[in-house]
Amino acid sequence: MLFNSGFKRTLIILAVVAIFCLGLARLVPNFAGSPVVGKIHEVLAPVQSRVMLAWRGSASLLSYFAGIRRIQGENSQLQQQVMDLTWENNRLHEYVYESQQLQKLLDFNNRNVMRFTLLGARVVSRSPSNWYSTLVVDRGSEDGVKRDMVVVSDAGLVGRVDAVWPNTADILLILDQEGAVGAMISESGTQGVIEGSKDDPGMLRMIDLPYDAKPVAGQTVMTSGLGGIFPGDIPIGKVLEFNAGGSGLDQYALVQPDVDFNRIEDLFIITASRSVPEPVASPPATAAQPSAAPAQTAPAPAQTATPPAQTAPAPTQPATTTRWAPPSQPITQA
Repeated sequence: MLFNSGFKRTLIILAVVAIFCLGLARLVPNFAGSPVVGKIHEVLAPVQSRVMLAWRGSASLLSYFAGIRRIQGENSQLQQQVMDLTWENNRLHEYVYESQQLQKLLDFNNRNVMRFTLLGARVVSRSPSNWYSTLVVDRGSEDGVKRDMVVVSDAGLVGRVDAVWPNTADILLILDQEGAVGAMISESGTQGVIEGSKDDPGMLRMIDLPYDAKPVAGQTVMTSGLGGIFPGDIPIGKVLEFNAGGSGLDQYALVQPDVDFNRIEDLFIITASRSVPEPVASPPATAAQPSAAPAQTAPAPAQTATPPAQTAPAPTQPATTTRWAPPSQPITQA
């Protein structure tokens, strides 16, 4: 503030001196040739030159500050544009992500339309006590949701319905200690039980393995269909490592779930499941039936061919009787 007031005072003094000098410059031509005017010229010439230099410097300084203010205004506008474009870019990325997720959900629905009746749902909140234990979705009893219905996403198994309200439902995740699932390693057929890992949050443990089981990292774990709640062949995760433990009862496999529970937003509730026959078994059976039909009709011509063989001896018997005519020759000789 002091600098501004001092700067303004200096500008005022320079303006007064400049006006004074300009006034003298206008009066001097009226007294041209006077020795007094010559003295005044000699006295004021250095002052006028300094005043003009100072005025030009002040003008350039004012122009400089005006330029700074203009640049600051442009900078503020550019910063606002950058913020707007950043927000727009983030929103477009969010739209792309949602579009990809919806496309994955649609593909999952198309692949399982013959096997499951799926009800789409969206996550509205998570459990405040334990981030990984339960979810709340925007579907309830008015939508046909019932307790113990299985919940899946496009990536795999999520959990089961634990409590139902008219318009919402609580989903118990497979990461919870209470959400045990009958499981099977698809490559080897090894059976076990999947539960949440206490020592590794966000991971699963496959327990109750056979004593001779040796799971290998990278193997696929799927639901076994045992237990009466979870249908079979739903992806659960991949084996990370196998811990043999001190005894056969302590061994387990650490499993990484296929579902990203930190980012899950949309999922499916299986309201009904159906057993679908193997699609490969029916076409060969229909193809074999036409070939069997000609094989059954083939003996029919063979049966029709036998009657001519039986009727053929009938004309030969008269031929044999007529050939006994030669004994009549001795009768003619007698």
